[in-house]
Amino acid sequence: MLYCAFLLLLPRTVFAENTVILGRVVSIKYAHVEVNCPADQICFDVWTRWEIVVERTLSGPVPNRKLQVAHLQHQLWPFKRNETVLLLLAAIDSEAEKKKLHASYYLQDVSRTQQMTCINSPPHEARFHVDADKVYANVPKSEFCFDMKEVGPW
Repeated sequence: MLYCAFLLLLPRTVFAENTVILGRVVSIKYAHVEVNCPADQICFDVWTRWEIVVERTLSGPVPNRKLQVAHLQHQLWPFKRNETVLLLLAAIDSEAEKKKLHASYYLQDVSRTQQMTCINSPPHEARFHVDADKVYANVPKSEFCFDMKEVGPW
């Protein structure tokens, strides 16, 4: 019983749960928020604000379908407007931080887009040099798919 009472007294941040969503990136904008940089270092990171439309929550709480998400990044993230990506979010607990960043979540990680090229014959027959373990056969459609980044020189 004492153990249960102790758990109720712990700060909410101890139990903070990350959220994993599938969402569409509507926009990424410079947030105009100063980054705390130690005086003896050169910092090129900037805060950006991502506008996300949640398509599906895979894990954790997401109270809204549209989110403003803050991300500290070194360079602008290349994205295709309205492309669906996998996002890992962490709730911003501090009301002051939410107000400063104009966001409810920090973006912890985002999936990178991988575009597959599919052809009707094995890549080597079309003169593409791709390792066999990097080719995915789509049997019902008789297609052979691979990432163009995996194509090597002859």
